[in-house]
Amino acid sequence: MSGRALSIDIGSTWTKGALVDLDGPAPRLLARDAVPTTQADLAEGFERVHRALSRGSPDTPVRFSSSAKGGLAIAAVGLVPDLTVNVARMAAASAGGKVTASFSYRLTAAHVAAIELTRPDIVLLCGGTDGGNEGYVLHNARALAGSALGCAILYAGNASIRDEVRRILGAKDLSVADNVMPEVGRLDLEPARSEIRRMFLARIVEGRGLARVRAETRCDPKPTPLAVYELVAAIAREVPGWDHLCLVDMGGATTDVYSSTESFAGGEVRVLRGIREPRLTRTVEGDLGLRVSARSAAESCRAAIDALCGVPHEAFDAWVARVSDRPELLAASPAERAFDDALALSCLALALGRHAGTEEEAWTPQGKVLVQRGKDLGAVRRLVASGGFLARIRTADLVHRALAEAARPDASTGARPLLPARPAVLADREYVVPIAANLAADFPLQAARLVVDNLVPLEAAGQGDPA
Repeated sequence: MSGRALSIDIGSTWTKGALVDLDGPAPRLLARDAVPTTQADLAEGFERVHRALSRGSPDTPVRFSSSAKGGLAIAAVGLVPDLTVNVARMAAASAGGKVTASFSYRLTAAHVAAIELTRPDIVLLCGGTDGGNEGYVLHNARALAGSALGCAILYAGNASIRDEVRRILGAKDLSVADNVMPEVGRLDLEPARSEIRRMFLARIVEGRGLARVRAETRCDPKPTPLAVYELVAAIAREVPGWDHLCLVDMGGATTDVYSSTESFAGGEVRVLRGIREPRLTRTVEGDLGLRVSARSAAESCRAAIDALCGVPHEAFDAWVARVSDRPELLAASPAERAFDDALALSCLALALGRHAGTEEEAWTPQGKVLVQRGKDLGAVRRLVASGGFLARIRTADLVHRALAEAARPDASTGARPLLPARPAVLADREYVVPIAANLAADFPLQAARLVVDNLVPLEAAGQGDPA
């Protein structure tokens, strides 16, 4: 397919779309439209944008995505936190889900009650390499079988006991995928990813009007985070010089961080503890958002807000309450803009710090070594700032301040976050990322070029405003 395509993203706050020309030496945005997301019936907002952009071209093919629910909420149950629980998080995040709770080793009655309280869309049960640990996994299957959970359960653990797990959980809504870690250190995430994507279609699409959109467009939606994940992969693969990349998408409900870079550089005195993370990873912070999740963000970020911004608590909390209740509100006064700045800066610092790995010194009989956990982002050369707030920043200072705050060593352990020092910052000023993301699977080169060609490089304050 070539010619034109219509891309629409249903976000938690806004439904936005664009008509894109895919022909010629470079893809072009021909028309744009956006309306507030109609939460009760997502199809209403979608149809308004679709009508505005498809006039004169009713047969233009459509690609669309949705993050209005914030993605599937997933509770991960595994064995060792640094191994199977971490792998479960990777599988969930890269498929567009968000892990709202995680549990390792043996599930207790309190753990099961906590899972029930979070009301997940899916419980991802894994653990044990193929032919490995059976006892913990079977115990956890029995604990889930005796629970009041009515959500779907996806088993992606030890293949040797798959039939026994099926028998134990036969009364539940159970699906099965290949083991996410069939051997120690070897990951196989795609089968679980595919099953989570299938569940997204089965559970999200049938609610709030998306089934009608799918019928009208003859197109399956994607979770917006999965579409952006595919876009970041396309940029790193298709555009020379963009192979070490970080993209931050800050929205009303979540702050998502994507990175494409080698996760472990190695060296004579550096060792890796836990699994080696893939080159392309995503983390989603469901408690860090500027509107729908503003209350939880203010709680999570309180220390960072005080350290970085020092805004008055009472007035700041009043602003947070207002935007939580009315997510469509925009900052109108200098004080409100300062509150948004404070919340965004702190969300950015926490999200980047959670995405990055750490290193700390340890002594062995052979001498001092650096122990790395998680992913090293030190080689990242470019950081793309996307999402409503980050798209509008005027200089690189906000991102550099957040990175500096996130890079502070842990006061108790001395562990140092592995973050880039001062990467080039580029703003997605035209909100191209969610539009191009819907096209990345079918048109990776065009989608990648559409983003890169429309980004605005930002300088530090005092060096001029490139916008």
